[in-house]
Amino acid sequence: MLFRSVYLFTETASGWSQRSYIKASNPDASDFFGASVALSGDGDMLVVGAEDEDSAATGLNGNQLDDCGAATASNCANRAGAAYIY
Repeated sequence: MLFRSVYLFTETASGWSQRSYIKASNPDASDFFGASVALSGDGDMLVVGAEDEDSAATGLNGNQLDDCGAATASNCANRAGAAYIY
């Protein structure tokens, strides 16, 4: 099972409507982006987990292309995981 995107819906008087289609800024097929999600009570902040993201980026707005010193991006932090904040 692969996760690659998250859909955000809003309930309206006539039913549900799609509000957003969200993808990671650095997607890879097996990162499991969207396997976990959290939405703030007021709906203003969404956090999406990617449990198998391999980037060595750290902190808020970390360098997603961090390649552990390799000449080319290598996704060297195997299954480190990531949280994307929107």
